[in-house]
Amino acid sequence: MSQAHLAIVRQGKARPFDPRSLAANVARYEGKQITITISGGEKTRDQMGYYRSTVLPQFAEQYGDDDIAAVHYVLKDMFLRKIATHNKLTGEMVYSVPSLADVSMEEMSEFLDKVLRRAALEGYTISEPRGKA
Repeated sequence: MSQAHLAIVRQGKARPFDPRSLAANVARYEGKQITITISGGEKTRDQMGYYRSTVLPQFAEQYGDDDIAAVHYVLKDMFLRKIATHNKLTGEMVYSVPSLADVSMEEMSEFLDKVLRRAALEGYTISEPRGKA
């Protein structure tokens, strides 16, 4: 059985979003060999540029909301996988929406695809990326 744990690399070290869960899962394999797969990759500037300069403002305009930041948060909340972290004070699991700065190229592609599909379902028109028309 494979388990996936999200982490971000800061100063050359992998920092898991939920260290307690990672430690519990790794402990189950005591004495066994495991394989760590690193995947993701940086989203491209083209992806982020298309989202910020075209998709988000056009979606917000057709949605009827002048608050682009609020529409951005709603889209992230709808279409990005939530990150579970353990609240050390309450002991509860807290689920939060990641920043687009922390998503991989694949996750950004999936996010854009979901946003564009939702726009189409709502009858919104979103321009194609430059050079793709």
